[in-house]
Amino acid sequence: MEGRKYVNILTLFVNSTWVYVFGLCLCQRHSLNQHGDRSKQRRPVASTVIGLALLNVLQVSGWSALHIAAWNGNIDLTQLLLECERCQVDPPGPGSVTPVFLAAQRRHSCVLQLLVDAGCDVTRRAALRMRGGGVANDVTVLHVAAQAGHVGVVRRLLAAGAPIDWTMKAGQLASVTALHVAVEAGHSDVVDLLIDSGCNVNGRTSSAMPTMWSISTSV
Repeated sequence: MEGRKYVNILTLFVNSTWVYVFGLCLCQRHSLNQHGDRSKQRRPVASTVIGLALLNVLQVSGWSALHIAAWNGNIDLTQLLLECERCQVDPPGPGSVTPVFLAAQRRHSCVLQLLVDAGCDVTRRAALRMRGGGVANDVTVLHVAAQAGHVGVVRRLLAAGAPIDWTMKAGQLASVTALHVAVEAGHSDVVDLLIDSGCNVNGRTSSAMPTMWSISTSV
């Protein structure tokens, strides 16, 4: 089963030439773990080969290996990448989206916690495509998590210091907070958490709430 998991991981990167080296590392790691001491043999292969695999080089689509691991919720691969000294925890993708945005969008709370523990910036902003057309500017990761509706993700972001009442600054969603987004999406449990955490319940938006945004890695 574990071997199949790594085969599935490799298929995510078939359009990148450098990732074949990365895939070799994963296969070699799997082989060593089958026949030796995991704690003694994992790091030399992982750290050396992954470092040479140019972890922070983006694919043609603009996403790094860490972006794709976060998007797919692969805990083992995320951990493996973060253990490499050359891996950036906040590489900006299209629209300045970092891996933590993708973990929040896809409701991967364990992957998000790994990124938080590695020191990711939960105060960054990104520009995301609107489902009905246009761009949402200055979106925070808490906005994304509130729309996705996973209480565990929202709770972990708040514990990591994500600003609870930050608003978007421009465009159709100016003045919108995470609470507005959670209410619009109908996530009552997230609304309860935000209120219990002390958010401003009297904030007003500057216009009607439009259709929300989406993120796609094109994988």
